[in-house]
Amino acid sequence: MRTLIVLCAGQQMRMQCPLYLNHYSCNVLLAAKVLENIHADTYDRIIYTVSQEDCEKYDARNILQDGMKDVYPIQIFTLAQSTSGPAQSLYLTIKGMNVAGEIAVRDCTSSFCLAENARGNFVAGVDLVRLDRDVYRVRQKSFIVVNEQGQILDIVEKSFRSDIISAGLYGFENAEDFVMAYERLSDWHHPIKHLYISNIISYLIGYRQLVFHFAEATGYEDWKDPDAWSRLQDKQGQGKLVMVDLDGTLFDTRQVNYMAYREALERHGFQLDYEYYCEHCNGKYYMDFLPQITTQDELILHQIHMEKKAAYKKYLGCAVLNKTLIDMLRLMGREYREALVTTASKENTDDILNYFGMSNIFDLILTREDTEHVKPNPECFIKAMAHFSALPENCIIFEDSEEGIEAARRAGVQCCVVKGYR
Repeated sequence: MRTLIVLCAGQQMRMQCPLYLNHYSCNVLLAAKVLENIHADTYDRIIYTVSQEDCEKYDARNILQDGMKDVYPIQIFTLAQSTSGPAQSLYLTIKGMNVAGEIAVRDCTSSFCLAENARGNFVAGVDLVRLDRDVYRVRQKSFIVVNEQGQILDIVEKSFRSDIISAGLYGFENAEDFVMAYERLSDWHHPIKHLYISNIISYLIGYRQLVFHFAEATGYEDWKDPDAWSRLQDKQGQGKLVMVDLDGTLFDTRQVNYMAYREALERHGFQLDYEYYCEHCNGKYYMDFLPQITTQDELILHQIHMEKKAAYKKYLGCAVLNKTLIDMLRLMGREYREALVTTASKENTDDILNYFGMSNIFDLILTREDTEHVKPNPECFIKAMAHFSALPENCIIFEDSEEGIEAARRAGVQCCVVKGYR
């Protein structure tokens, strides 16, 4: 079993890694990039280590898994608390995920290319003499001392010892070697307060006589460098995107949905008050409110929902178009791509857009059937941004519901709240 662990958590990593500047919506666009050109397909298992805080604030687990599912199957390990740095994060991941055998660990602060697949004990490094660009804050790097046979003699933090720096990928022939060294160096008898992975490797070389090989990396780019980060953003997406909700934002559909639900509910012997619907049900996924007012029987709930969708088109004349927003979209369309992002069904979305002659106004339409999770989960907005390779800071969301506003916040996108245009 060969395991690759990608560290996206830890106090030091959080301070350094620019992916966090755009929250986890940016990770959907960039999570796969840290796997490019390092022979990720040769690993049997890929684990991303994230923090519990980011899972709670930005739904990191679901967003990363969704963003990576078409690239590589990954597992997520969640750190309950902040760590002192990458070494502790790696140690907790190995223990928490029962990792054994050969491992490699990748940080998220750079990109580079390995010409050959590195195996066993190794450190990927960059020869500064051969590099065609300056390295940002080079004094803060790990420096590698290599002999003529390509064996690493030592690796030292933040101290010039050679012309070679670590690229951010380390290999261990046996995970137990790392665990043993970490526990040994974490003992209170040792003066090292903040362990780096380089400290672990230096110990294994100097005191355990393990042989680590140098794996040369090319095309190195440090994402902590503001200029490099800007270039990366330009590569990932310059597109500007506006995302618009349907119910309550583009249209006031309270009366339409209420009438359709009332008709479907009455067929099953249930009643629905209009004021109650507006306060507790409007704009929500049917499974989030129907069980509270009808039954827990999922077959009946699904049947009610299907009957509601069929009745919906009868009452489209009750809908009110947000003409002000439409005018804004027409102006913004000169500079922005435009997406309709809704938890409404595809059938009802098509019905109302066709009724008002607006079926061709959007560049992309995402409905309930296109996502696994509903708002406040930001999956729908993440998918829209990924479709256009648009970064959060280049996007605007128009929403009316608390769930939609929270989803926008989790996606890291500025939200314009729409209220009371009828």
